Amino acid sequence: MGFFDNIFKGVKRYPDSVKKRISLSAEGLTRIVNESIALASAATSIENKKLRLDYAMKKLVELIKLANEYPFLDFRKISSIYDSIREVRNEIKEMEQPGSHSVNKGITETSPLQTGLSISSSETKGAPVCPYCSHELSAMPLRRTECPSCNKIIFVWYSTTQNMKKLVTEDEALRIEKEVSEHIERYEFLNKQDTLEKSEDEVKMIQTRLKEEDPDATLDDAYMFLLDKKIKETRNDGEKSRLFYLKALMLDNTGKDFISELSDSKKFELLNLKKHDFVRKVQIITNPDSCQTCKTHSDKVMSIEDALKEMPLPHKDCERVLYGRKGFCRCSYLIVND
Repeated sequence: MGFFDNIFKGVKRYPDSVKKRISLSAEGLTRIVNESIALASAATSIENKKLRLDYAMKKLVELIKLANEYPFLDFRKISSIYDSIREVRNEIKEMEQPGSHSVNKGITETSPLQTGLSISSSETKGAPVCPYCSHELSAMPLRRTECPSCNKIIFVWYSTTQNMKKLVTEDEALRIEKEVSEHIERYEFLNKQDTLEKSEDEVKMIQTRLKEEDPDATLDDAYMFLLDKKIKETRNDGEKSRLFYLKALMLDNTGKDFISELSDSKKFELLNLKKHDFVRKVQIITNPDSCQTCKTHSDKVMSIEDALKEMPLPHKDCERVLYGRKGFCRCSYLIVND
């Protein structure tokens, strides 16, 4: 069963135990999002602000997915987070202005936090209408609903870039989720220069030094050298997970094996989650473009300890191809508490 087979389900009754478990999970994600936003706001460098805000946005996407799946969760709590995000974005914009006292290295590629996805959907401007047949609805749906005119299922997407709800078709909902995931990957890869806190000239100087021992050393080798150095120096498990993921992207882009680095990324992701007392279990979540092998493991729930012992992610037989080789599993963990 794929990821979107479980999202936007119709309203149904849930046992109290399920409500408690999901509510705790939502509270945990909300806490992580708010903590990340607070850290972003407190950060003095523009790079750290962007990194913290990126992480908050990724966890916010998880929270939105959870709220779409379980109708008893309150979307108003999620909406209140947007104000804090806008404040940090404004701080970043001010720091990027010419003449700012903060160091501005710029962004080499448009950030997913600033880019709106092109969606041919029904937006909240005016009366809500069905994205299939344009039938005018009596009210804006909160979650998945059936159009009373064409009887097709309407999906609700919360746009974090525009702070509004959009009504989309099933195909559009799948495409949006895929674009968001791929945009984050592309942003991570193309902004490795910012992540390493080095200018292009500094990276070229490292390449020159490497050429003293290896005349064939490339610019990618210099980036990899700096990335390995940063991984060794980093003590934060969450940041270590992100750096290993970036290394896996770089290795795959150059045609090299990346499985070990992708596995390390997932391991440190679990270690980072384990630090939070409220996190006891995790659930494996697939993506819209996950391979059939990954989809067979979708929704599996296990304790943090078992996940660290078994290391189910990345899936060993994943068939997904990102740049060149098979196996770039994009499945992730979702917090689940009893």
